[in-house]
Amino acid sequence: MVDGDASPGEAGARIEKIEGDISSLVSAVDDLRVAPNSAGFESAWQPAHAILSATILCFIFFISLWFIYLMAKKGVSSGGLIRIITVPLVVVTGALLIVLGYGEKQVAPAFTLMGTLLGYLLGKGSKAALPPQDERGPDVVAARKSTQAQQQGG
Repeated sequence: MVDGDASPGEAGARIEKIEGDISSLVSAVDDLRVAPNSAGFESAWQPAHAILSATILCFIFFISLWFIYLMAKKGVSSGGLIRIITVPLVVVTGALLIVLGYGEKQVAPAFTLMGTLLGYLLGKGSKAALPPQDERGPDVVAARKSTQAQQQGG
């Protein structure tokens, strides 16, 4: 049936039906705006959370600037500077994720990645402090040293 073929009563009924559908959709959208999430909690973006998040971000920004100033003053290498800035940044990022209301399943991969990053950065610098070892292993080096000590003593 073409719109021109409909009687005025049928067209009015269709318009009323469409208006009813639209009003029910609008009320459904309004219900979604204030409805709690599936866990039963309200949205994580409360004004207090936003203020606390902004405070944490400002804190890490000023701490990073302070570290950069102190390291530039002492002449620390860029690798040391990266290590010193990354540790507080990762700790504060973890705290920020928790404050923002992310769940355990959501932050676990992020914590794993941040822990891997910290382990790499902090472990990379400690290898330079170790004395060089023989390619045959530490047991062979220790046996050789004890043999040399016996030869010098006897």
